[in-house]
Amino acid sequence: MNITVTGRNVKVSDGLREHVHEKVARHLADFPRIIRVQATLTVEKYRHIADLTVLSPPRLRIEARHVSRDMYASIDGALEKVRVQLRHQVGKLRRKPRTKLGVLEADAPEEAES
Repeated sequence: MNITVTGRNVKVSDGLREHVHEKVARHLADFPRIIRVQATLTVEKYRHIADLTVLSPPRLRIEARHVSRDMYASIDGALEKVRVQLRHQVGKLRRKPRTKLGVLEADAPEEAES
């Protein structure tokens, strides 16, 4: 999993970078197909904003944003939103029936009995 941390109007310290790496590795370990996580940390006056983007094949892109007065709380809040969205997407995939060639057995034409 490739984790990238960038900052806008804030210098990303080693502590912030380690916090993001620790939390992402621990909380998203249940989802092994994640290939990239992009964390963008922004400071606007008193608002600390954490944007997380998670990419996973095929075509799964999850984005979350959390705003608070503390950057660490913003990171944790955005990560929790990502976890909820990932659980929802995994649940949708598990509920969806998978069959050969995408044809349900009930919809397949019946063979004529002789």
